[in-house]
Amino acid sequence: MTFPLILLVCLLTCIGQICQKRAVQNWTGQTLNWTQKLRDPWLLSGLFAMGTGLLLWLLVLRLVPLNRAYPMLSLNFVLVAIASTLWFGEHHRARDWWGVACVVLGVALIGTRL
Repeated sequence: MTFPLILLVCLLTCIGQICQKRAVQNWTGQTLNWTQKLRDPWLLSGLFAMGTGLLLWLLVLRLVPLNRAYPMLSLNFVLVAIASTLWFGEHHRARDWWGVACVVLGVALIGTRL
């Protein structure tokens, strides 16, 4: 049960990052004050996703030792790299994908102990 919970935390964190990026893109070329920026629906969605992820993370920490759970958050590197390519058309070099593969391998090695 803990591994799916950790994956959900990673997914919510990734969604939060994507929403924040979208909010910042909305602000480009506009003169908005901080109040207007704080009311941006993308920013609010990102904060909600990350806040929910944080609350679930606290549950994970009750169930899994920190030295096993924390490295699993590295899956965010994988999710954000894929999401940034799909949603924002960002390009990654082969070296970037090799790094992502190393992260996946490391998470798999750690995950076998959960």
